[in-house]
Amino acid sequence: MQEGYENLPKSADFSSTSLNLTNLSIKFIKNLIIMGRSKHTINEYARTTSDFLRFINIYKGKIVTEDLLKKISTEDVQAYLADYKGDEPLEEKKAYLRKNFNFETKPPKHLNKENKGWISKNKKLVGEFEDFFEGGIRSGLEIKNKFNKHTNMETKIKKMQRIGFIKTNEIKNKSNRSVARCQSVIKTYFKFLSSTNNWRKNPIQDLATSKYSIKIDQRIFKEEEIINFLNFIDPDKNKTNAKNWNGWEHRRDLAILYLIYSSGLRVSEVLQFKIADHPFKEQQIIRGKRDKERYIVVLDIVKNKIGKYLNKLSETNKDLIIRPSDPLFVKIRSKKIKTVTSRDIQRSMRNLVQLYPNNLPSFATPHSLRHSFATHLLKSGIDIRKIQELLGHKNLSTTQSYTKLENDYLKKEFDKLHPHS
Repeated sequence: MQEGYENLPKSADFSSTSLNLTNLSIKFIKNLIIMGRSKHTINEYARTTSDFLRFINIYKGKIVTEDLLKKISTEDVQAYLADYKGDEPLEEKKAYLRKNFNFETKPPKHLNKENKGWISKNKKLVGEFEDFFEGGIRSGLEIKNKFNKHTNMETKIKKMQRIGFIKTNEIKNKSNRSVARCQSVIKTYFKFLSSTNNWRKNPIQDLATSKYSIKIDQRIFKEEEIINFLNFIDPDKNKTNAKNWNGWEHRRDLAILYLIYSSGLRVSEVLQFKIADHPFKEQQIIRGKRDKERYIVVLDIVKNKIGKYLNKLSETNKDLIIRPSDPLFVKIRSKKIKTVTSRDIQRSMRNLVQLYPNNLPSFATPHSLRHSFATHLLKSGIDIRKIQELLGHKNLSTTQSYTKLENDYLKKEFDKLHPHS
């Protein structure tokens, strides 16, 4: 393992770069860690930077070096952004390197004589593929690197696809907002390289920023939808499921959802709390994006749910030593305490939504609770600048997107209720 990798997120992969550029890229990610960026942000930067360097490796057909990046053009970056979005794939010969594949361990039942003969002739290769995939997903580039001794690899992959051994995982087109965020990461990376290497000119900085609009109108719950959903999954209010939903893990998930909706937290911000932070004050200080501090309001009902979760956690795991420095919201693996992840929270809510007997929109995610928090406060008459502070938005323009949403809502209600409509 390259020196310095041990503290990096798993998404950091600089195997397509020279040794010097690998070390520089590691330094770039570590600087973000030192700056106190959130884990989510660090993972996003590591993933996007790695993906960009892999693309350049394939696109240029050579190991990526500092000198190569110094000479790179805006057209090269635009080619990556187009490929990232899914609009313009690479030329066919290189396209498979960017795709993701999974491997079927059993061939289809009905095969013609030709395909049976090919399998028999390439039995060893098929076995190597099965061992390499191990039931997981692999990219075309990983396959190429692993089987670089084999000739005509692309042709063999296509053959195995036609037989049914290999299937391609479809990659969804990215939104304009995702592309703009990706572009921002790349520009920040080049800014770091320019500063470190004293490059006089960096053409990437002149790349026009992608435009996007913030569309949140399809990700807002009605107030009664949230209340009914929370009441259904709350064993204190729904006695029918009280016995099944009284475990500490369900109590934890319930407390997290109450906290997000009542305080407008980002999912990543929930993970910063420690056992020592409990009991919460009525106004609790947290660190948001860019390590910016702000106060959030913690309602009594949220304190109550967190208290019941912690009591159930201690009661169920009497042999487990829980320290003040441990994360507040935990999962237990091999009798060890670990913090829950953003994906754990998203997965838990998805499972609860599936159990809910009434209809909830498909956007029902933890982050939609944050959007709903802001919109419901705005409809209640709370000043938009106060909402900006509660959400931790750097720019008021971001919060103002909720104003448009409220106006659209009022217009719909007006059209629905006015006698001349």
